[in-house]
Amino acid sequence: MFLTMFGRSVTSLTWCAWRLYKNGTWREYRDWNRPFGWNLCWAGLFPGLLWAVQPVSLKMGEPMMGALAYVGFAAVMGMAFLFGTLIGIFSGEWHNVGKKTRYLLAIGLFLLIVLAIIGGFAGSLYRSSQ
Repeated sequence: MFLTMFGRSVTSLTWCAWRLYKNGTWREYRDWNRPFGWNLCWAGLFPGLLWAVQPVSLKMGEPMMGALAYVGFAAVMGMAFLFGTLIGIFSGEWHNVGKKTRYLLAIGLFLLIVLAIIGGFAGSLYRSSQ
C-alpha cells in the first residue's frame, strides 16, 4: 500500500509542479492576500486524505459485499464524482459555465444517482434470492 500511495504522490506532485511552471502560477503561492490556509485545507489536505483513505475503506467493505464485491470500485468512484461535483456546485465553481454544460452536468448527475439506486435495488434482490 505504501509503494502505491508513494507512486501516486510522486506522479501527482510532478504533474502539478509542471502545470504550475507551464501556466506561470507559482506566484499565487506567495500572494498573502489569498486565504492560503483555508484553500490548503479544503482544496488540498482534505480531498487528499479522502482519496488516500478510499482504498482502505474499499477493502474493509469488500467482505460485506460478498459476490458483489466487484462493484465496489465503481461505487466509490461514482460517489467521489457525485459529491465532488456537488461541492463544486455549492461553492460556485460551476457558476460561469454555459447552459449546455449545466444541462449535461445535470443529466450526468441524474444518471449517476439513478444508476446508484438501481445498483442498490439489484443488490437487495440478489441478497433476498439467496
